[in-house]
Formats: sequence, C-alpha cells, structure tokens
Amino acid sequence: MIRVMLDTDDLSKLTDTVPLLATYSDLVPDPAKLRATLPGAQLILIDRHIGDPSGEASVLDIEPGADSVAELPGWLERKRAAGVEFLTSYSDRDTLPAIDALGDKGKCFRWVATLDGTSHIAGYTPLVSPAAIQTTGSTALDYHADLSLVFDGRWHPQPEGQHLKMARELARMLVQGAKAETSEVQRLARTLHVMP
Repeated sequence: MIRVMLDTDDLSKLTDTVPLLATYSDLVPDPAKLRATLPGAQLILIDRHIGDPSGEASVLDIEPGADSVAELPGWLERKRAAGVEFLTSYSDRDTLPAIDALGDKGKCFRWVATLDGTSHIAGYTPLVSPAAIQTTGSTALDYHADLSLVFDGRWHPQPEGQHLKMARELARMLVQGAKAETSEVQRLARTLHVMP
C-alpha cells in the first residue's frame, strides 16, 4: 500500500493525520515525548550532520550543507551497531548514482527528492521502489512541509491494527461512561476520522 509522509523542520507542523512524519533529529532531544503527542503516526528522524542527541536518527541527509556520500558507509556501520532500524539515505536524483555505486557498503533504503511532482526514479520499479520519493515541496502544498510517497511497505511498516487498537480504546472509554466531550475521547475520535 502506498503511504504518504510529511517532513518538516517546524515541529508545530507535525500532525498525526498523516501516517509517517519526518523531521531533523537535532530538533528532537526527546523523541518519546514527541511521539506521545502524535499517537496516530510514526516519527522518522533525519541526521543532517548537526547532531543526533537521541541516537535514533535512521535517515542520513546527503546533500550540500549536510552529509556526503563518503560518510554513508561509516554512518550505516555505527547505526547498525547501535540497533537502529530502517536505515535510509536521503538524497536528490543527481546524488543517487554515487550512493548506488557504494554497493553493499551503501546498502540501505533510499528516499529520493524530486520536489517537482515526479514519482518515478529511473532504474527503479514504478510504485514499488525506491522506498520513498519526496515529490512535492512546501510551496505547492501551501504548508510548511514537503510531501513524499512511500512505496516500500518494509520501510517503517504501519503497525498492524493501529486504528483497531485506537477504536477499541475509544469503545472502552465510551462503555465506561466517558463523556464524548473529554479531550482524550475527542483525540481518539479525530484520529479514527469518526468526529470532526
């Protein structure tokens, strides 16, 4: 199933109405605290060479002003040793051949930026790979975030039963006599799209 992801450097723009959210790890000293505010989404952290205070970044930003292709193998090795999952290189199309040329040393998921609406990368299977393509920039969205299509279901897979779990929790609260006006009931209902 193709999913949608937003990435932004403005934490106030992260919303759990989108299943996948990404931001820079240096902005998030306590990922668990941020995740708790976004129960309907998965949070993906990007290392842009400014710092990764939690050590949880799973994406290496390979572009000018961030990291380089040469740094990818060592970064992957350190992250694998630390047990970080879903390791990914983020780059534009022009940098992708250099990453691919690393072979096994650069083996990781690929997140490729086009930002021009293109949702296919030459050499990859349309609608299947790379793992994600950043197709739409913030200007086109009129929102301070970029939008990506996520093709690879193995990359940050959606937890099975996430919405079912929330629906059961909402039902439990209602059966136990919770008022529909309580903020927790409203939050769950909005996440499940059963209440405006």
